[in-house]
Amino acid sequence: MIFPANHYPLQSEPSTNITNNYTEKYISEQEFIMTNKLFFKAICSTIIALLLLSGCKNSIDNGLVTSVYMRDKFNQTADNFVQGDAINMTLSIKNDSTSDKTLNFPSSQQYEFIIKDSASNEIWRWSTGLVFTQVASAFSLGPTDTRSTTYTWNQFIDTNNTTLIPIGSYTLEAYFVGNGPVAQTTLTIQ
Repeated sequence: MIFPANHYPLQSEPSTNITNNYTEKYISEQEFIMTNKLFFKAICSTIIALLLLSGCKNSIDNGLVTSVYMRDKFNQTADNFVQGDAINMTLSIKNDSTSDKTLNFPSSQQYEFIIKDSASNEIWRWSTGLVFTQVASAFSLGPTDTRSTTYTWNQFIDTNNTTLIPIGSYTLEAYFVGNGPVAQTTLTIQ
């Protein structure tokens, strides 16, 4: 049982020394508890905020942070889409280190978008049917610099644009070719 300072049972006048020690101990324990509660709440809030970044998934490798997110036809961040509606896919890479980074590419293709079904079968690949010059290319990112590219996909899964992706759940994988990690997010076609 905790008693406030100066109110001890069966003791008419506690010594000043006992009261001060008890008060100091009680306050420091309370401060400790409150500090830990605030720290815990701050950590939980940060984790929740990161998880709630809808449609945005990050991957980190060697100081390079790759992220991908999708926007619907109203330019709103989304992960659910009506079959046949345009999907704007944005891939970004950020240099999260303190030194310059150079990204080298074996050809003029610098990025890739891939849609896979729930069994990890490839359903669509952005580069299918495209021709890239076989000349190496590169770009540099200074500390905290970001480079992004956006592609609007019409949900056709063939090069003739005649077959729409079936209704279902999928994974979007995106990356800068040969550089940095693969970023992933999920999407649903309704």
